[in-house]
Amino acid sequence: MMLTISTYILYIYYVYILCIYIIYIFFFLFLYVHIYKYMLYIVLDFLFNYIFVHISLYICILKLLHSLFKRAMRKSVSLSLFQIN
Repeated sequence: MMLTISTYILYIYYVYILCIYIIYIFFFLFLYVHIYKYMLYIVLDFLFNYIFVHISLYICILKLLHSLFKRAMRKSVSLSLFQIN
């Protein structure tokens, strides 16, 4: 009788340890998935911000160059008209 009780206690202990390990594994898997998900969000956010900043910077540079080119063309046209007259 004592042997069966000790084996039951041992089985209960093994099942308890197994449940704890399963809970730890699921918890860490859940944690790792969320960490990787947030890391992916951070990387995507960085990439989108990087692309957005560069596109807006290029647009500002192109607008500046366009306005400078228009101003230079107006001055050259006015100078050429002044020289013709």
